[in-house]
Amino acid sequence: MENHQTATASSAHPNPHQQAHDFRCMVENSLDLIIKVSLSGHYTYVNPAFCALYGIEANNLLGRHYSEDVVEDDRAMVDVFFNQLFTPPYAVNFTHRENTARGIRRLEWTGKGLTNAQGELIEFVGIARDVTDRLDLIDKLSQQANHDDLTGLANRRFLMKQAHLELARAKRYQYPLSLFMLDIDHFKAVNDQYGHLSGDNVLKQLSQVMQYILREHDLVGRIGGEEFAVLLPETDLEAALAIAERLRLAVQEYSFRLLHDTPIALTVSIGIASSTEVAQNFEKLWHESDMRLYQAKTLGRNQIFPVITALTPQPS
Repeated sequence: MENHQTATASSAHPNPHQQAHDFRCMVENSLDLIIKVSLSGHYTYVNPAFCALYGIEANNLLGRHYSEDVVEDDRAMVDVFFNQLFTPPYAVNFTHRENTARGIRRLEWTGKGLTNAQGELIEFVGIARDVTDRLDLIDKLSQQANHDDLTGLANRRFLMKQAHLELARAKRYQYPLSLFMLDIDHFKAVNDQYGHLSGDNVLKQLSQVMQYILREHDLVGRIGGEEFAVLLPETDLEAALAIAERLRLAVQEYSFRLLHDTPIALTVSIGIASSTEVAQNFEKLWHESDMRLYQAKTLGRNQIFPVITALTPQPS
């Protein structure tokens, strides 16, 4: 009975040296990356998992500044999070990219400030996991869900989702929003005469031309077959017409290539509608641009509707 009581008392008051030893064993054998950093941002402790990721021995990492291995584009962001550790509650969570022995990896960090008995910050501890594979898979699945497999452009579902968001923003801030509907003229003849693989080549090349001509913040999507839609935020009808004309001319002048590098000339027809002239309702905007695409084709193809009057040849 006495021995049982003694054992119970001993377990209730563990040896602090044994506790420290056990804790160090856990840290040293953890698969997580565990570090300690001075207030100046230099490593004061790195566990074996951290060393293994960088392929560098601990002695060569101690004293190194945390920013040295951060991917350059992420350094400003990481500095912001590091500075947040100086403000209560002295804790941050973030994900960033680092240059490691395994290439660029994405690390998910939890950082915490350590204080002394007087409540003064003395150093920081960080625990991280390599989440690259998980985030890459999420990115891949998102890409597949939101983009067209052939061209890499936005698919119809994603484009319409973004269009509703942009239209809501246009209403809120009183911005114009324009929409193209674009179709390759006589594309069925390309498939019938040269085959669908050649047709696929044409679609991919047109996608590249569109991305080159359009602005960075414009969203272009393939909505089916040879038909595309382009969302132009903060763009009124006049500006949209000018962009459409640049695109029409670029396509007309481009030498498309079929299989076996056979050249072919193609044109497109474009219908445009803008929120400044159509009720700020996406379904109406979509319907109007689609109807105008039909009118452009009716006029003889290789056309834009509404017609750009300033660029229409005058009768002699």
